[in-house]
Amino acid sequence: MIVAVSTGLRCSELFALRWQDVQWDQFTLLVRRAIVAGIVCDVKTKYSQSGLPLDPVLAEILLNWKRASRFGQDDD
Repeated sequence: MIVAVSTGLRCSELFALRWQDVQWDQFTLLVRRAIVAGIVCDVKTKYSQSGLPLDPVLAEILLNWKRASRFGQDDD
């Protein structure tokens, strides 16, 4: 929920995010995919190429979540 509220991404974009989409050193989130009707597809938003800026506090929350999760691989 915190990612949804903080970024304003659509549900279809949120559900398709992977850890590899977070550029930790640049505080950027790349929105490359969406899941629509169970099908993963590419998105063509302005953020898919340039990236969505992440607040440093949100980036820290995500990094802590990644470390604690059993789904912490880049493809997860």
